[in-house]
Amino acid sequence: MTFESPEAEEEGRQLAALLTRLGVAAWSFVGVLVALWVVLTVLGRVRILMAPIVLATVLIYVLNPIVSRLERMGLHRVIGSLAAFAALLGGLVLIAIL
Repeated sequence: MTFESPEAEEEGRQLAALLTRLGVAAWSFVGVLVALWVVLTVLGRVRILMAPIVLATVLIYVLNPIVSRLERMGLHRVIGSLAAFAALLGGLVLIAIL
């Protein structure tokens, strides 16, 4: 049987609550570090794929208005995409030649 005063019991509860919060904060920090490590590891492994994905995204944004305009003029979207891509490549070749 313990003979603690009510003040000592309250201090014990406060200390337990503080330790619980510190434990949660510490494990949360560890979890964030592990998640960051996983993300950086995955990005390091797929780094070689990033350049083609970025290039494809840029091409989509550049060529989409042209393809949409060709589609409104009655050209099938696939044919319009091929024509827009061919025009872009032709323009790049002309720039490279000059």
